Amino acid sequence: MALYKVCIRIKTDCEIIKFASREQVIEMLDIRFINEDNVRHLIKIPVNLIRSELVSHPFNKFNVIKINKDKKFCIIDVWKSPCSICRILRDENVYMIKARASKPAIVSYIFTCDEYTLKRIKDVLKESKLEYHMEVLSEHKEVLTPTQEYVLLLAFEMGYFDYPRKVTLKELSKALNMSSSTLNEILRRAIKNLIAYYIDFSKD
Repeated sequence: MALYKVCIRIKTDCEIIKFASREQVIEMLDIRFINEDNVRHLIKIPVNLIRSELVSHPFNKFNVIKINKDKKFCIIDVWKSPCSICRILRDENVYMIKARASKPAIVSYIFTCDEYTLKRIKDVLKESKLEYHMEVLSEHKEVLTPTQEYVLLLAFEMGYFDYPRKVTLKELSKALNMSSSTLNEILRRAIKNLIAYYIDFSKD
């Protein structure tokens, strides 16, 4: 199944963006759906925008993580309830890459999803009557071979990637009825493919 890198440009009701984008563009380095009540935003923002109304707003969590050496920008970590578009993307279980906000409260969300999820998102946005512009930035075919996917999933489920590992390479190879060297090669190629896919999809 093909995977798509998609950009949705939409007006948002997110409090963070309403505060921050009044004056200039901000960059959301990471957005993660934590649970029903929390979406984590890692944001690069001009230092002058860290003003009292933003800091004192009743977010679920607010931290200044880092201030750049030139003291022009800082990175903040904000947890808050999901806005309308975040709720839609969370419910569809997309992989969020990043977002960029500009005034007046316009956000470009960049994420990946399969073709069926993309269709559902279009349907939901149409029903919600939100104004948006959607662009498919790129399309990728299957990242893993069926064998790589099967081996990787089994390795994950059996705890091969846990720390400490719950199963050794030898035990996993026995479960898969293949030699340790063959298994190691399959895992190495699968992980390499996933890393290459992630890096490629994360590019602007």
